[in-house]
Amino acid sequence: MIVRIPFTPLLFDLFPDAMGDREALLRTMKAYYTVRGVAPEVSFEGNDILLQVDSDRIEGRERLFREAVTLCEKGKFQEGRTRLTELVEEYPTHSEYHRMLGQVCSELGQPDAAIDHLIDALRWDPKNKHALTMMGNIWARDKKDMETALKYYE
Repeated sequence: MIVRIPFTPLLFDLFPDAMGDREALLRTMKAYYTVRGVAPEVSFEGNDILLQVDSDRIEGRERLFREAVTLCEKGKFQEGRTRLTELVEEYPTHSEYHRMLGQVCSELGQPDAAIDHLIDALRWDPKNKHALTMMGNIWARDKKDMETALKYYE
């Protein structure tokens, strides 16, 4: 999919991190319009900015993620884990894939593996509330360490 955005000075107000620099504007827009780890191509064309988004790739990933979630909801954690592991290997920057893999490991009674995956989730998104809550739960329930659990809850 191609999105054409007219280049106007208003864009510098909408993306203030660019601080009036056209190249910085492209970088800032690329970061903003990255969807589920898939970054668009962003470029100037005349008086427009073009965003070229690989929507098929995004949809394919979402389909695989939904399949993994459905498997887990049916209690098929090993199969879900296999799908999630594939997604994490292909898209390691996606916090929610790591978070879900951590949840699966927790369900399988593997708290140390769960913690490892949740740490990866938080490295990509330190504000991932589900990952923070899960970390707190694992530290409280499995590790019996309320001090560490509270750090994640807070």
